[in-house]
Amino acid sequence: MDAPDKTTAAFLVRLVDYGESDRIVTLFTRDYGKISALARGARKSRRRFGGALEPFCLLEVTLASHARGLWRLGETTLVAAYPGLASSLARLGAAARILELAREVVPEHEPDPAMFELLEQALPALSRADEPHVAATAAAASLRVLALAGFELRFTDCSVCGAPVPKGARVRFDPWRGGVVCTPCGGGPIGLAAAAVRGLLALLALPLSRVSEAGVDAPRVAQIEEAIDAFVRHHLGKPLRSSRFRAS
Repeated sequence: MDAPDKTTAAFLVRLVDYGESDRIVTLFTRDYGKISALARGARKSRRRFGGALEPFCLLEVTLASHARGLWRLGETTLVAAYPGLASSLARLGAAARILELAREVVPEHEPDPAMFELLEQALPALSRADEPHVAATAAAASLRVLALAGFELRFTDCSVCGAPVPKGARVRFDPWRGGVVCTPCGGGPIGLAAAAVRGLLALLALPLSRVSEAGVDAPRVAQIEEAIDAFVRHHLGKPLRSSRFRAS
């Protein structure tokens, strides 16, 4: 007897064409973690899933019993859209990076309610952020995604010897060692101004919806982004594809 269908909240994090009419979707779900599902007929008819099979939206999905790790996607309903994301490439690119990062660092079939809740906070925060604060919001969300996945980067003490970072000092970040490294331990290839470290800590102390209050200027955010991107490239062995949005 087939198992009963299951319903859960989800974010669409990847969509790949399969055969002539189907698609394989990767979903980050509240109850089952990251899963893959077959969406039959999704390429030929938008009505098949009510036009709800879209990225950057909160969905409610019905999943049928699965074989060999692949679910079958049933009814899909749009729960919440974040229209502000479509207002600029910066917002779209930031949202894409957050979802791609979560997809890459989270293992399959392991429920992670905290990560799901973070995505529920990050997308509306990016949608509503003033344009100058989009990058800072994305950086703060990226650091939180990494921390929840077990990669909490160290910025207040040396990643090698544990010596505290002197206040007001420029530091060196080493993506291979996951944080700042003091001079006696060899330093790192990426420089972070003292203001960037202060700004980074301020970003982490605030809810994502209030990142603008940290007052981190664009050059400091760029330094923070460089450190995050370098760590992600090292850990994944490749850059995020969505990083091209920012590069362009």
